[in-house]
Amino acid sequence: MIDDREGKTEQDPKRARASAGLGCARASKSLLAAALCVLLAWGSGCVLVALGVGAGAGAAGVAYSKGKLEGIVRANPKEVQNATDVAFGRLSISRISVTQANGQYIVVGRTNTDTKVTVEIAGREEGVSSVSVRVGVFGDEPLSRRIYEEIKKSL
Repeated sequence: MIDDREGKTEQDPKRARASAGLGCARASKSLLAAALCVLLAWGSGCVLVALGVGAGAGAAGVAYSKGKLEGIVRANPKEVQNATDVAFGRLSISRISVTQANGQYIVVGRTNTDTKVTVEIAGREEGVSSVSVRVGVFGDEPLSRRIYEEIKKSL
């Protein structure tokens, strides 16, 4: 740095260019970190929630989180419960029980390997229901998706 007599300092031109280059490097690192966060969130399905996919009545978004697959279908809860019975039959899942209260259904079944399957159905608005599928204690995403798709096919 160069010191002038009034107590002000001037930066050496070479150092000024070097520090400007550091600012660019910092900005590109920040941009890279932000891009990495978006990619990680995208892979986990969180971006679907952040973007609002599945938030509206007409949305066909499906999200898998914490061992549970959740989606929205265009049918009333009773129709979804009947479609769940058909899906269970197609996938060789034995239905154990159906509980109905306040327009919501909980359908419980068991796979051939005695893994518990729980499908929860709740009405959201006229002709629209939310469906959540959990397989086992910790979840099984591939099987949860197959069950969900079979329910949709049966509607």
